[in-house]
Amino acid sequence: MEQWIRRIFLDSRRLYGSRKIKEVLEQQDFHVSGKTLSRIMKELELRSRTVKKNKATTNSKHHLPVYDNVLDREFKAEAPNRKWVADITYTSI
Repeated sequence: MEQWIRRIFLDSRRLYGSRKIKEVLEQQDFHVSGKTLSRIMKELELRSRTVKKNKATTNSKHHLPVYDNVLDREFKAEAPNRKWVADITYTSI
């Protein structure tokens, strides 16, 4: 059984966790409980890799108004509360 689990895990490029391996085993007429499969994978030190999915959060092709850059990178104000700025930073890590 351990050989089957290891083979399915490696064939999935180390992506499948116990749930997906259980599904593959059941398709091949091997029935094992999820807890037992998790325990065996832990004993074999098989941990699935998690792949972070990239989701686009900005839609630059919109028809909404875009405001002018009135500060033009001149951030120093003559008096308090004359200029307000904000920054939204996105990272793609």
